[in-house]
Amino acid sequence: MLVTNMWFNLAVKDLKKSMAFYKAIGFEIMQRPEQVGHMFGIKVGASSPIMFVEHPTFRSYLQQEVTGQDVLISLSVTSEKDLDNLIIRITEAGGTLVQPKHERDGFLGCVFQDIDQHFFNVLVFKD
Repeated sequence: MLVTNMWFNLAVKDLKKSMAFYKAIGFEIMQRPEQVGHMFGIKVGASSPIMFVEHPTFRSYLQQEVTGQDVLISLSVTSEKDLDNLIIRITEAGGTLVQPKHERDGFLGCVFQDIDQHFFNVLVFKD
């Protein structure tokens, strides 16, 4: 398996207020058209952003209520085959698929919990 990137997703109550806060303290806001209204990112160095996701969208990823300081760690893999292989390994190792393989916002992915209940989102960036 080749993980090509990693980033953090943090739940926020008010997307507009959060965006204004991070812009006011000097961060560059990153947002693709399909993210408008439910998430944005801030640039933190040359590679990985930190993503801020409004509660309803975050809840849809975790398939449970947002409890406060929830974190969803995202990983990208190079192909659907890598995703399929990882899903098999997750379940064989005792992890739990929270969302099976699905398509959302132009990405293919899944959400799982590890054996300590940490949430991970695995995505394949479609060309």
